[in-house]
Amino acid sequence: MFLAKACNKKLRHVDAFSLIEVLVVLAIIGILLTMTNSPKLISLFPAKIDTLEQDIQDKILSELMKQLLAPKEKVKSFTLNPPCNNTTVRIGAGGLVEALLFECKSLKFRINEAGGVLRYEAE
Repeated sequence: MFLAKACNKKLRHVDAFSLIEVLVVLAIIGILLTMTNSPKLISLFPAKIDTLEQDIQDKILSELMKQLLAPKEKVKSFTLNPPCNNTTVRIGAGGLVEALLFECKSLKFRINEAGGVLRYEAE
């Protein structure tokens, strides 16, 4: 009988973290995760070239989709953002993009007829 009571006491007492301890740890993890993705911290680092290329690609694809879905004019012209020396891109009503070489932040890019942006390196 004594042995059964001793075993029963050990089974009831289970070491675990309290609710407050779990909440504190989750709060610390949340603070650490938000600190690493801070916009102030990200703005300290220089913009990557891949990001610039992706921004140009996104702008061209959005204008291309507008021209494909509901063309308001036969040829739509738009200019890229100022780091790209105000380059003008022309898209036809069928979605054909005028091939173009341009310079942006001392890098050369090429736009093909399908609207793809490629970094151009002269040989």
